[in-house]
Formats: sequence, C-alpha cells, structure tokens
Amino acid sequence: ERLLLILSDFIAVNLAFVLVFIIRFKSGTYQNEVVLLWQDVPLPALFMTLYWLTIFTFNQFYTMQRAVSRSDEFLDVMKYTFLGVLVLYFITIDLSNPVTLGKTILIFYWLLLVFWVGAGRIIIRSVHRRLLAKGYGRARSLIVGWNRRGWELLDNLISHPAAGNDVLGYITLYPEKNRGQARHSVRVLGGLDD
Repeated sequence: ERLLLILSDFIAVNLAFVLVFIIRFKSGTYQNEVVLLWQDVPLPALFMTLYWLTIFTFNQFYTMQRAVSRSDEFLDVMKYTFLGVLVLYFITIDLSNPVTLGKTILIFYWLLLVFWVGAGRIIIRSVHRRLLAKGYGRARSLIVGWNRRGWELLDNLISHPAAGNDVLGYITLYPEKNRGQARHSVRVLGGLDD
C-alpha cells in the first residue's frame, strides 16, 4: 500500500507540474519573457517531485494505518499542498513586485495538486477499505475490557467491517468472574496475565 501511495503521488505531482507548464508556457494565457521548451521540463519536474515527496513523508502521508478517513486525508492533502505552494511563492518572490499575474499560476498548481494527489489517494484508500470489508488484510484483535465501552467497541467494529479488525475475544481485569461470557459470540478469553 505504501508503494502504491508513493507511486500515485509521484504520478500526481508530475501530472500537475506538466499541466501547469502547459498553462504557463504553451497555452498563450500568459505573456512570457522567457521561452521554455519541453526539454526544459525534466530537471525542474525531478526537483518538484523530490520536494513534494519530502513534504508528504515528513507529514506522515506514508505511515500505514488500519482504516483511514478519506475526508481527513483529503483535508491533509489540501493543507500540506497549500503550505508547500506558499513556500514556493516565498522562494520565488520578487520583492520589488511581489504580486504579479505570473504568480497566479501557483493557484492553478495548488488546485491541480489537490485534485490529482487527492484523487489518487481516495482511489487507493477506497480499494483498501473494500478489501478489508471483504476479509483481506484484516488484523486479529483483542478488546481489553469487559464493560460497556468494550461492548460498544465490538458493536462498532462489527458494524464497520472496513475498519479491518477481526475481534478474537475480550480480555478482562476479572478473569475468574467473567471468563466464558460472550457478546455477539465473542468470548472473554482471560485476564491481562493471560
């Protein structure tokens, strides 16, 4: 999954970069003092790819989690790409003329990054959730606590199979009193010492 996320981000940031290059230098939308050709693209694209993958790595975009909220992840993509584009703005700012028409390309760049990076991640996470719901890659789990909160947790995990947990049993602080009791056929297996 981590490799798929890295590959998806690699494709997304390069696609956004190429589209921004087309908008900025090939579409005729902007007046360009400098003429850039397609052979000028690979080196800056490589730099930008390393830049974004570094930002994503430092912000735990490649940390594996059992069940990821796709909306939370999309918000993280929006937040960190915005901060990354803001850094690019300040790196490339001309203090004598800080706001120019040319800088509007950064807005397009941010929107393209949000769309492509977000779309790739939502697709990968959706496939992952479907696989978990069908029983692939699930975690064998124990619930510590034979009480109301433990029962609610089991109910939640049963009603949300995409969370990816197969609950094997309960662990209780009072094994001699609760051993063998069950909820939804999930039994108390023992105590903390077990």
